[in-house]
Formats: sequence, C-alpha cells, structure tokens
Amino acid sequence: MLESIRRVDSYYYTIFALIVTAVSAVFFLGFASSFVIQLVLVPLVAGIADFVVKKIKSGKTKFPKDAIITGLILAMVMSPSPVYVQIIVSLVAILHKHIIKIENRKLFNPAAFGLLFAWIVFNSPPAWWAFVTPAVFLFLFSDYLIGRLPLAVTFYLLSVALISVSSFVTSSELSLNLISYPLLFFASVMVVEPKTSAITTKGMVLEGILLAATIFAVQQFTSIDMFIPMLLLMNLFVHFRIIK
Repeated sequence: MLESIRRVDSYYYTIFALIVTAVSAVFFLGFASSFVIQLVLVPLVAGIADFVVKKIKSGKTKFPKDAIITGLILAMVMSPSPVYVQIIVSLVAILHKHIIKIENRKLFNPAAFGLLFAWIVFNSPPAWWAFVTPAVFLFLFSDYLIGRLPLAVTFYLLSVALISVSSFVTSSELSLNLISYPLLFFASVMVVEPKTSAITTKGMVLEGILLAATIFAVQQFTSIDMFIPMLLLMNLFVHFRIIK
C-alpha cells in the first residue's frame, strides 16, 4: 500500500492540487474574468515556452510538467494584471531557469523569481488571492512524495509560533492562529521547490528555521511583504551549499 502511494507522480499530483485549489478559490470568491484568464493564460504560456526551449536545446519533446506548475503558482499568487504583463512574467520565470545557472544548476525558484520580477518591473506585488479554502492541505501530500515534509512543517510551525508570541508581547493576549491558508501554501509549495531547497533532513529543518526567523525579523521593520525576497535569498544559501 505504502509503495503504491509513493509511486504517485508528484508533478501530476501537484498540478491536480493546484487546479483544485484554484477552482475552489474562484467559486469561493465569485467569478472574476481577470482571475480566470490569468489561471488559463499564465500556465499555458509557461508550458509552451518551456517546451520550445527544451526542444531547441535537446531536440526532445516532453510534457512541461514543472513549467505548468510554475505557471499555476504565478497565476494564483500574482495580482490581477494586464495580459501583456501575464505573458512577460511567465516568459521571464521560465527563461531565467534556462539562462541563470551556476554549475549547470538553477539558482532560484522560478515562480518566486517571476513574482519578484512582476513586483519590481510592473509594480504588481503578490496578492496570494487563491488561498482561501482548505484545499491547500492537499499540498502536504505532495511534500511527502518529494521528501520535503520536514521543511514545510518546520517553516510553518515556527512562523505560527513567532507570530503568536509577537501578538502576545504586543497585546498581552496569546492568540494561536494555527491555520493560515496563504502561509500554508507558501510553506508547502513554494518553500519546498525540489531543486532550490535543502535535501537532507538536517538541512530542511535548518532552512525552515532560518527562513521563518528571517522573514519574521525583517517584517518587524517594514510592512512590505518579504516572503518572496527572503525565499530567493534562501535559494542562494542552498545553491552555494551554506545549507544542504
């Protein structure tokens, strides 16, 4: 039974979970054409771009599973944007992983890189709009499949603990808000991207602690959402083997 579960393709399962989460969000928030167009266009452009680049580089044709995942994440986190912005951000997110490499390894989480690009170039900060239902719990199984559950859980629980303690210090009331759908998505999907996160259990725990603590510390001095910039910084720590 356990072996059959482990044989589930983590990429296809993640695509399934992303689609379920996106559809549930659209129904929950009410139909909005800007969101629907974004949910279709961004992963489509990302998938086609990755397919074409890989075909040119290697001559091989392969369904762009990872690019579809990147596109869906972008669409579900980005603020509603004009079509041209959606296309450009999708292309940048995909092309950067083929261009910006050291030792033939990509440096950054493609979705996070695209989101930061959209923020800096088009003044379109992350909106985290699609994470409003319990569907986000589906991603914990994909974390199990790719062996990154310790990373997701460490980051999430420490983040909740730090926020709760901070709330107690400022208001003298301890409020354990254990469930945050956007935070759970960030922890279980973006933080655990397989090629830019730690691979050992010790490294995963360390990365989770450092990322949660760094985000919390920086957020004490700014109201700007620092989750994406700090994740990209952590990607560099992993790439240069400061965290393994």
